[in-house]
Amino acid sequence: MPNHQLTPHADLYTKAFEDCVKEPIEYLQFLTWIKELIRVTDSQNRSFDLLYIDLFYIRIFGLFDIVNKENSVSVCNDSYTRHVKKCVAEMYTVLTDDEYINLMYYRHCAAHPLQNYYDLFDAKGHKKEEKSTIKIRGKEKILSVEDIDKTLHSLFCHNYNNGTSFDRVILLKLTPFIEKLRKGWDERMDAQIASLGMSKDSELYKTIKAF
Repeated sequence: MPNHQLTPHADLYTKAFEDCVKEPIEYLQFLTWIKELIRVTDSQNRSFDLLYIDLFYIRIFGLFDIVNKENSVSVCNDSYTRHVKKCVAEMYTVLTDDEYINLMYYRHCAAHPLQNYYDLFDAKGHKKEEKSTIKIRGKEKILSVEDIDKTLHSLFCHNYNNGTSFDRVILLKLTPFIEKLRKGWDERMDAQIASLGMSKDSELYKTIKAF
């Protein structure tokens, strides 16, 4: 840690202290991320909107990313985190590699407004031939930009020919599992509120549940 702290207690900033503070903060961020995913999915299913589908891609792929990282909050062993990991594993069973690649692409475009395609050529106009290792459903796979481009085009044509879109297909596939996340969330909240001795008829209980 740097020596120019804004506190005289420089000896406080140890690795153990950082870990102690970091873990609960990351866990709260993890829970907030899931809550936002549930809300965005609700909004998108009620009224299909391009704004919400962008947020959906960011939130769902972010959840995958968190669970895939061994050193993230996903290593927590509380019952709700285990429930989330199980739901994500179930989502992986219904997603094809092509759909996962497409989902990752749409997430990147949603998170980076200036990106709407992958460059097939470098700055000198030469075709990119190098391969990149990417993780698909937690497993490494080597693909080139051209491989990804062909996948995106193929899936787009498949959905177009069937009178639908990737947005609607992926939302339909993953919504049942997000409903499981919601059910687990509600059960977790009910258990915590019950432990405080709060009545379900109280206004405070209703406010907390609505939040």
